[in-house]
Amino acid sequence: MEWYKHFNGKVKVSFSGGVDSLVLLDLARRIYPEIGAVFVNTTMEYPEIVRLFYCITLPDIQ
Repeated sequence: MEWYKHFNGKVKVSFSGGVDSLVLLDLARRIYPEIGAVFVNTTMEYPEIVRLFYCITLPDIQ
């Protein structure tokens, strides 16, 4: 919350596809629903992880 306020909402949550980053993103969005997420696709991730990221960040895309 301090970082969000300090940078006037211009922050994002790092998302790796793991449980910890998924929970952190969920908690952050409960407080700030508009907060974005950053995911670096190194092409070594499982396809399910990439799909999960897009489903979470762009829910209208299937």
